[in-house]
Amino acid sequence: MIRIGLLLMLLMSMALSSGCGVYNAYKSHNAPDLLPIPPELAGVDPEKEKARMDDLARQLETALAAGKSVVISPIFTKDAYHQGFRGEDGLDVLWENPNQAGGSYSLTWLRATQIRVDGRDYLVSVEEPGRYSLKVVNYQARDANLDGMKRADKPVASRGLGVTYLSSGSYKGHEWTQEWQDEISWNDRPRLKTYCTPTMGGHCIPHNVMESRKRVMREAGYHTTVKEVAKPAVDVATVLDRDFAAFDLSAGEVVMIDGVFAKPPNNWFVDDACVESSVAGILQCELRGFTMQRLRPSMDAFRQGLSEPALSPNRRARQLNLTSRNYSVPSETLAKLLSSATYRQVRFSAKPGEVDEAWGQTYYLNLD
Repeated sequence: MIRIGLLLMLLMSMALSSGCGVYNAYKSHNAPDLLPIPPELAGVDPEKEKARMDDLARQLETALAAGKSVVISPIFTKDAYHQGFRGEDGLDVLWENPNQAGGSYSLTWLRATQIRVDGRDYLVSVEEPGRYSLKVVNYQARDANLDGMKRADKPVASRGLGVTYLSSGSYKGHEWTQEWQDEISWNDRPRLKTYCTPTMGGHCIPHNVMESRKRVMREAGYHTTVKEVAKPAVDVATVLDRDFAAFDLSAGEVVMIDGVFAKPPNNWFVDDACVESSVAGILQCELRGFTMQRLRPSMDAFRQGLSEPALSPNRRARQLNLTSRNYSVPSETLAKLLSSATYRQVRFSAKPGEVDEAWGQTYYLNLD
């Protein structure tokens, strides 16, 4: 069973990751609350992006020379959507490598670098050689709470599948309101203007006037405004006691593995199978079922995307759109390093289920 100190670390790490949810565990509307990103904010300076990618290439080369491994994995498409959750909400997956000092958990995807190749997003990270097994998945269920949740009248423990831990949390949401706002205006610099006053004889008597035109940027009145507010959430950490999936890494190699991420809600337990854990404010629930999604990479598409020409002098005069399907890695050094990756299939002990076009192949475990 997971140590208490590690449990606290896992729950704290969820505050840094995207939000998700759990089935039948608490009151939740699973409502997304995101501000759209203007297209112009997705662009980056080409020279700065090239410098960033060149720096990443140097970091990876240094790590490989030191006997580390470089791991690449595909992640969900932007249109993956399920019960109010986005594909990127299921990316906080932790793999355990017993060969690491103290048998610690590798926070692989929580600290990985994201790149885009041929319209597909990938995570790239440096890891220690060894065998990695899927151990923990973290979520934050938004607009949810533990109010009224039933408690078990006897201790709850894993019956061989695992345990889910729940705690109250919060996330930064946004609210749109109508608020009165004063007029925003200014007067242009005064200018001297000459006017003519006609006389009875048809003559003109000139006179000068200093005039300034008023410009209004915003009329006074009620306007729609958005405020950042703290909203309730439930932090969730599911810890498996049974093998789900695993892969192996050797020193100095660059590998592409299957993506393995959650399609929330992806764990099942009943409300009255939870008790207060030994850590105050954290509920411990017996896990009845658990699913994850497998995303199979296309090595041909990956290498083809990396083989696209580097930035030409003409293209460097324009911003790069990181969200564009035509975006390609602008660093020849990084493209060469990543294109040397070999495919490393993740071994699944879990059972295969249905296939979702946006979310990938489902694998599941349950109490038989």
